[in-house]
Amino acid sequence: LHVITDDLYRKPMFFLDEDKMDDLKKKIREHSEEQIQKIVDEYAVDIKDQCSIIIRDGKPYTEILKEEKESGADLIVISTRGISGLQGVLYGSVTEKVVRHAACSVLVVRKVINRES
Repeated sequence: LHVITDDLYRKPMFFLDEDKMDDLKKKIREHSEEQIQKIVDEYAVDIKDQCSIIIRDGKPYTEILKEEKESGADLIVISTRGISGLQGVLYGSVTEKVVRHAACSVLVVRKVINRES
């Protein structure tokens, strides 16, 4: 599941008419799907046929919790921080909301740190 935050579409883009905005949304979705497919192809070789790519628009934590309910998920795996990457914060706000409100277990993973340095 990948959620394209609705904040992206709220930013003032007075220079884009409705058709161009729709085209931008389509390109963002296509790019997201391509990038996720690359990850699946590289890291999920043995279980590719069991993977599905779901892309939603909206508030990330809301869409994650909706998908949990709709799919009957028994585990959510989520990163400690998303795109905002606030330093010094244990969890990002999306992660915190998902951990607090999910009905199933949540596995929170950290970014890999270069241990050689």
